[in-house]
Amino acid sequence: MSQPNNALVFLIITFAACADDSTDQDREASGLSISAFPESHLYPANIADPHRPTFMISAIRIQQTTVEATSERRVGIKAGGRLGLIRAHPADNSGLGFQLNLDVGFSGQFDAGQSWDLIGWNGVLGLIGQYRFNPRWATKFGLNHFSSHLGDEYTARTGRQRISYTREEFQAGANWKFYRRWELYAEAGYGFRLSNEVLQKPWRLQSGIQIEPNAGGQRRSSGWYAALDFSATEERDYSINTTFQTGFTYRSGPRRYRAGIEIYDGQMQIGELFDSDDQYISLGVWADI
Repeated sequence: MSQPNNALVFLIITFAACADDSTDQDREASGLSISAFPESHLYPANIADPHRPTFMISAIRIQQTTVEATSERRVGIKAGGRLGLIRAHPADNSGLGFQLNLDVGFSGQFDAGQSWDLIGWNGVLGLIGQYRFNPRWATKFGLNHFSSHLGDEYTARTGRQRISYTREEFQAGANWKFYRRWELYAEAGYGFRLSNEVLQKPWRLQSGIQIEPNAGGQRRSSGWYAALDFSATEERDYSINTTFQTGFTYRSGPRRYRAGIEIYDGQMQIGELFDSDDQYISLGVWADI
């Protein structure tokens, strides 16, 4: 991954210093409570977002692809997550307020039909603010760094060279819990720094709908879930990428574990191969810890 934007580091240090300098007397006087490293999040995860930081392993069966010199069997791996840094919330309601998060993630795909060669991988680093002002609405905004790389074996076998797909992005979004456990979200990102200005374009759009029927306020819960995610990028003339995921989820406190099926149709998820297309069905397990 290329060196992250210096603004991310500066903001982390600034907010950490503010948290340390706050006194209990100040917090009580303002009617706010300050929590360091909160375990939960004010903005829900976009479950079917193929680029969200999480832990995952999946067996992928390719239906159609334009990615050259690859087989129909792949394995996807992810590692990472969202780390809460600090939360400021009303003293009588920790479920509202503002939270600062650090998002860190790795995702890669291996070709099971080509000696398990690493096709490519993405790295993500973000500093994201979350704000929930009532139980039904939450917003997010922040900076995100995304970089992509090709696997050495894949490069040697195909002769394809890296196009330096890296973007620094401003992003913002909103999540609406419109009926019981049903949620809608819409987000947008603008790449203010692109490594390859010939091929890359700044705008990225995303929306989706999801349900986790038994993941309410209980400490432990389980049940079926479903999520549908749509995304589009300016560099692909806003052609729609569609991801559908469904399966069984188990929640223990802030941790969520999922096992299910994912169906995808859209641009190849490795940024270096964004000009290629994939259709696949996969079986996987996910862990948000």
